[in-house]
Amino acid sequence: SATMNGYNRGLQAAFKQSNISNVIWVKTGKEECKLCDALDGIALDVNDASQLLPIHPKCQCYVIPKV
Repeated sequence: SATMNGYNRGLQAAFKQSNISNVIWVKTGKEECKLCDALDGIALDVNDASQLLPIHPKCQCYVIPKV
């Protein structure tokens, strides 16, 4: 959705400004999705994550900083 897309773009910009380079994929959608299921909990480079999100229409996944 456009809302989640904007939310994720804002998060990723904030992570880059804070020098956070690694993030964790978080699946939130209730629907079954093999793409999101496979990425749930995976650590990614913030730049790679920005290329993936949203991974499909109506994707509700987001990323959090890896600490």
